[in-house]
Amino acid sequence: DGGDYPPAYVHAAAQIIRELDQKHPITACFDTTNRPDGTWQRYADAVDVLLADIYPISGSSEACLRSNGCDISKDIGDSVRATVTHTGKPCWFVPQAFGNQEGVQREPSRGEARVMSYTSIIAGATGLYFFTKEDTDKTPPVVLDYVHVGSAQPRSSYSPLLYRTAARTLFV
Repeated sequence: DGGDYPPAYVHAAAQIIRELDQKHPITACFDTTNRPDGTWQRYADAVDVLLADIYPISGSSEACLRSNGCDISKDIGDSVRATVTHTGKPCWFVPQAFGNQEGVQREPSRGEARVMSYTSIIAGATGLYFFTKEDTDKTPPVVLDYVHVGSAQPRSSYSPLLYRTAARTLFV
């Protein structure tokens, strides 16, 4: 969320980018749009499109259900609605489409991926940006007891076609 960068730096960088390229939107990805105290609000004015990546699937092997404390519709829906309402800017949602990274040992099921996608669209997201890639390396590098984000990450056992098909289905 850029918490280590002074907002003035981000705004200045965005201004330079706009001077150099007026054809492409400036985006930033924020993982605290679901928290009222999230730092994203300090940077939102600098960008044209906000990306919200709220990852509700934990390391638990259980399905994500309200009864076990996981509420995809509330977490993602409320976050996207609040982001759009607060900024008046387009918000693209970044569905969790990976496992074995960021403390998450289980990737979402196909159904959970669909719920995340459709919930975000219903809540006002104008695009989806799935965070995953096809990967054949089954042993991710570990640095200081943390899975290193490198060529092996993030991973999904589902074909990327699933996600391209989901996006095509939503926007055709």
